[in-house]
Amino acid sequence: MAGPIITCPACTKKFKGKEGIVGKKIKCPLCSTPFVVSAELAQAKVSGAAKASPDGAGQSKPMQRVSWTKEDDNSNPYGLGEFDERPRCPNCANLLEHEKAVICLFCGYNNQTRSWGETVRTFAVTPGQHFVHLLPGLFFTLMLILFAIGILALSLAVPRVVAGTWASWIDHESTRFWTIFVALGFMWAFANLAFRRLVLNPKPKEIVKEDIKR
Repeated sequence: MAGPIITCPACTKKFKGKEGIVGKKIKCPLCSTPFVVSAELAQAKVSGAAKASPDGAGQSKPMQRVSWTKEDDNSNPYGLGEFDERPRCPNCANLLEHEKAVICLFCGYNNQTRSWGETVRTFAVTPGQHFVHLLPGLFFTLMLILFAIGILALSLAVPRVVAGTWASWIDHESTRFWTIFVALGFMWAFANLAFRRLVLNPKPKEIVKEDIKR
């Protein structure tokens, strides 16, 4: 018995297939488009008698038969199974600049802190504001220098000045020891404060004008 006449959904050409082909995947012999044969695409079986040709010759145009080979079963016409392994942003799924990129250029997502970047407007710091910010550090530095000069004077100049006078007790070893000890404590505090302001935090914080909404 003759097989059904199948219509290709891509090129709309008709060809003859094998019996029981409905529900199977085949490839069009004319345009090579793969498709699954449905009941709508497969017409009813025709008899062995040929239809008359339009030119009146009384002969039918031979139908082409198709079959699905093992090689076609292993093919992948739609490219399924191909994975894009390029790094993407976990937030917006857009491509990152490179695999070690931290910030996404599309949404501003930070891959390390798991947060979004923010943009703010700030006022520019004037030279006067910068000087006022450094003023405490300069003051502590000046006090550190004055205390150092005072310790040197107490150790070198004062003994000569008070020798043989009523103020000679100032040159006593215990007095000089405790005075220098307390002065060194103040000097440590002054040096610490000056270092924090002049070295660790030499620039004042910028004044935020307003947040820019993303």
